[in-house]
Amino acid sequence: MPITLKSFAKIALYALLGLGLIAAAAVFWLRYEFARVQAQGAQAQYWQQVPVKALAPDPGPISPCKEQYPHRRAWFGALHVHTSASYDASAFGSSASPDDAYRFARGEEMPLRLKDDPAGYAPPLHRINEPLDFMAVTDHAETLGESRLCHTPGSDAYDALVCRIFRGQVRLPVREGMQPIMRLATMAIFGSDRSVRVCGEDGSACRDQAQVVWQENQRSTESWHDKSSDCRFTTLHGYEYTLAEQSSNLHRNVIFKSAVVPQAPLSAKDARQPEQLWQWLRQRCINGSSQCDVLAIPHNSNWSSGRMWFPYGNRDLAPQQQRQYAALRAQLEPLAEILQTKGDSE
Repeated sequence: MPITLKSFAKIALYALLGLGLIAAAAVFWLRYEFARVQAQGAQAQYWQQVPVKALAPDPGPISPCKEQYPHRRAWFGALHVHTSASYDASAFGSSASPDDAYRFARGEEMPLRLKDDPAGYAPPLHRINEPLDFMAVTDHAETLGESRLCHTPGSDAYDALVCRIFRGQVRLPVREGMQPIMRLATMAIFGSDRSVRVCGEDGSACRDQAQVVWQENQRSTESWHDKSSDCRFTTLHGYEYTLAEQSSNLHRNVIFKSAVVPQAPLSAKDARQPEQLWQWLRQRCINGSSQCDVLAIPHNSNWSSGRMWFPYGNRDLAPQQQRQYAALRAQLEPLAEILQTKGDSE
């Protein structure tokens, strides 16, 4: 039977309606998969009650260094080191742990292993030229929980689309060399928010998991600290506060003086201005415990569009409050990172 114009129009209409329904379903599904936790700066009360202590009740005595240097001496180390706990390192295949990072810093040979290496592949080995004198593993606080939950089979987050893209299980239609960038963007796209699918309606699942990862970092950091009189290697507890403002980098490496630290890392998802970070560090660490002290070190300020130094958060404040913030920053940020692989900050 020949198809009439009327019947063809009817078929076309049904086809368009079907496509419309499919498109609408896809939109609703993507909105569900990429829903954001709406409460900004959630759990403010939680952050005011974070305990400040050493993870081990008795870290043990530290012997005085048998070699003392009354005059200045150059020491070489690293205060900006990421492991697979950081979403950017994991997105590019890193499988290194904090123990691996400290082991490498001490001059031990390390295989350059990636998560997607085929079975039986022997990765190349690398060794640092000279062991470092000090180091801090400063993983990104913002996605410590997300990264761990996405890589934990059986977690509520594991099968979320966000996690499947982040793990590389779902590959996007771009060339192979861009796949790691897509995995990175999947986490970065939430900015200062969190994913409902990964973190739960109030974001607490990621906050709680981040605390677990932070405590694992503390254990590794303490285990590699040379407490003997040789003092060959000093480890420092730290994490990276990863704030961005209008695509400008406002990151800080937060470095603690001792093992007495806040038992959860405040990130840019809960402190959305540097002033909030400084206030929290002073309140919970410096003023909250006689054994806690801390510095926040701006890094990679060449990517900040000048915002790292211009008091962008103070421009509409009264002069007195500007002076208060300036004094607070002078206390918490007396140093700045000069050089990183991505550029120098001079």
